[in-house]
Parts: sequence; structure tokens; C-alpha cells
Amino acid sequence: EPGRGPAAPGPKISRTSIFTLTYLLLACALVAHRATFIPGLHIAVVIGGASFLAGCALTLYGWNSTALRLRPRRARRSRSARAAYQQAIDSGHPDYAPQAAAALAELLADRGDIDGARSAYQQAISSGHPDVAPKAADDLGLMLGAQHDQPDAEEDAVKAFQYAADSDHPFYAPKAAWMLGIMLAARGDLTGARAAFQRAIDTSPPDQAGKRAIDLAVMLAGDFADLAGAQSILEGIIDSGNPVYAEQARAELDLLLAADGDADAYRRHIDDKWWAEAD
Repeated sequence: EPGRGPAAPGPKISRTSIFTLTYLLLACALVAHRATFIPGLHIAVVIGGASFLAGCALTLYGWNSTALRLRPRRARRSRSARAAYQQAIDSGHPDYAPQAAAALAELLADRGDIDGARSAYQQAISSGHPDVAPKAADDLGLMLGAQHDQPDAEEDAVKAFQYAADSDHPFYAPKAAWMLGIMLAARGDLTGARAAFQRAIDTSPPDQAGKRAIDLAVMLAGDFADLAGAQSILEGIIDSGNPVYAEQARAELDLLLAADGDADAYRRHIDDKWWAEAD
């Protein structure tokens, strides 16, 4: 009509809402049928209401069960994420329950609920899931390692890293072994630390083992004053002929030899090198 402004826009339906509604309709149709994989949703629909709803909860609230990881932004935006993850945990499903426990732990840690996150991580670890449990242990160790004011946090962090290192997982075992070495070194257990560092190197893929070996050599010389041990590691890398790390090892060995057995002189050389690179 003349004199009236433009009509108010109608209600908008987001793509997420349409996706959720469509998925739930599909869920109702499939819940009584045999196991089915829905392409693009990364979720296996399984027989039985509890397991099926657990899968729905993980899908709708951002857990990608194929990649075994949480999409944190989507989870944080959802007020119901915690309840959904708990529902999946309560389902007891061998895959969805530990995934949901790890996802809940990340959500709680992100919100500052360290005790709640610790409990949820322990649930994921206790599941013994071959992928989720080692990752949860590694994440728990990292979280607790930063909680200097919590009783037993350091000891529990060491135990968590030890569990992940013992899992033989191709990614998390060497990563956790390296962190275990750092934790043990900080506690003054140099023998245990060196063993953990060496284990991390031995179990790392070739493209990471060389770098970790060089890092260990620098640590032995700079932090443990073990210049002979560092020299042995660097010479081994050079003799291996590794096209990526042999040259780096040679540069580190030159710094080491220039110190002429003096750990303090080596540390000064390292500091000078760092500042030169920073400039």
C-alpha cells in the first residue's frame, strides 16, 4: 500500500536446520532396518535404538567418526552438545561411546572444566579403542602437564603419556614418547628421559625420526651436558646419508666441535645461532 514500507522478511531457515530435519526424517525411516551407510554423513546406521541415536548425536553435533576428531566450533555453538555426547557415551557402543567421551573431554577442557575433562578422557582411555584411547591419553597428558596447581597432575600426565607411548599407535605413540621424555627430564629422571626420547625416534616415521634425533642431540649437549652422546647421534645421522637431515646434522656437529667439549660454550654458540636466525 502507498506510504507503507517494504514488507518484513519472512522467517529464514538455515541450511543447518534443513540438514538436521532431513537427517532426522531419514533416521526415522532407517532405524528399524539393517546397518546402512549414508554417504556424506560419515556415520554408520546400526541396528538398535541406543546405538543408532548415539550415531545421530555424534553426527549432528560435529563428530566426524571417519576422521575420529571433533569439530570444536560446531560443538561449542551447540547448547545440547554435552547432553548429546553423554547420550552416545551411555549407549555403550564400542566405537561411538569412546569417540563421544573424547569429544566431551575436549569440550569440557575448552570450557575450563579440567576435572570433568579428566574424567571424560579416562573414560575414552579405559575403552581401549585402538585409535581413540591413545589420542585421548596423549591429549590428557598435554592438558595435565599444564596444570601446575593441581595435585597429582604431573604424575597423571606421565602415566597418560606412558599409556599412549605403550600403545604402539603409529602417530600417537612416538609423539607421546617424546612428551614423556620432556616430562621425565623436567623431573630429573635423565635416564628415563633419554630412553623415552630414543623410543620416540625409533618409532617415528622416517620423515620425522631424523629431526627428532637432531633435537635429541641438541638437548643432550645443551641441557644434559652430554656432548659425547650428542656427537655420536649427529655422526650417525651424517653417516646415514639422509638427504634431508645429514646437512642439518653436519651444521649442528660443527657447532658442537667448536665448543671443544665445553657445554657452556656450546650453549653460547646455540644462542648466537638462534639470534642470528631471528634477525
